[in-house]
Amino acid sequence: MAEMAIRTAHHMARVAAAAGVLTLAIFATTCAWAQEQTFSPPERAAQVAADPAPVRPIRVSGSATQATLLSQVAPVYPPIAKTAHISGTVLLHCLIGKDGSVETLEYVSGPPLLMKAALDAVRQWKYKPMLLNGEPVRVDTTVSVVFMLGAAPAAAASQQSKSDPTEWYKPRGYVNDFAGMIDSPVQAQLEQVCKDLDQKTQTQMAIVTVESLEGLSAKDFATQLCNRWGLGHKDTNRGVLLLLSDTDRQYRISVSRGLEPLLSDEEADRLGKEMLPILHQGDYGGALLHLAKAIQDELQQKIK
Repeated sequence: MAEMAIRTAHHMARVAAAAGVLTLAIFATTCAWAQEQTFSPPERAAQVAADPAPVRPIRVSGSATQATLLSQVAPVYPPIAKTAHISGTVLLHCLIGKDGSVETLEYVSGPPLLMKAALDAVRQWKYKPMLLNGEPVRVDTTVSVVFMLGAAPAAAASQQSKSDPTEWYKPRGYVNDFAGMIDSPVQAQLEQVCKDLDQKTQTQMAIVTVESLEGLSAKDFATQLCNRWGLGHKDTNRGVLLLLSDTDRQYRISVSRGLEPLLSDEEADRLGKEMLPILHQGDYGGALLHLAKAIQDELQQKIK
């Protein structure tokens, strides 16, 4: 039987270092896709690959049994990070094997001084195997390990995270798939669309997927990310960011000031709604590709 992978809602691990005690809690969240509206996408059936090549992760359907964390090792707060009063969230991409062990683990974002502690701990976690129609399957997920320094520092870190949770996201290029929602072939197509748009119209387009908006609205998250990354060339200030949040089921098209005369909020909203049927199908990469091409066509007609 061909290999199969399941993608779940992400786990969040919180670590508090106060009075020498470490505590750890796991959370999972689910929602429905929205920008100006909310809707519930249909259940996605399990898909079996035609060959052993890597397959696109799929959502858990009604016939699947959720993977349960059986044992976990609490991350050790690095002394150097304590001394420097560094706290924050380390986001990891995790592949759980059929036997429930962590097969692969990759650092996605977060304070570098906390990265190794998070990786060392999560590698030792053990899950009850996830079952699909009674058969064990591999699980593609993400884990967020939140380090907090005592009561007062933790409160400050929490407040800072709520005001700007984008601080740990660093641009990787045109396509920034932090949530692992886009297939590699589609990523390549998106990169080419963005590159062509940049070369022909001097407009920078960034594609971003995240696991969570950290309590912010999609509009505020996208705006803060645009400001932090400085999207748009200095001479034209033309930038557009396409944001997709997995657990919040929200998307946002954020346009820089230099592009507002060419792509109004009304036009952006219209183009966004055109990709909703594709989002309904759970084809996130396809939806973003459809939207990116639509924006490319719109701008190339106006910018000569």
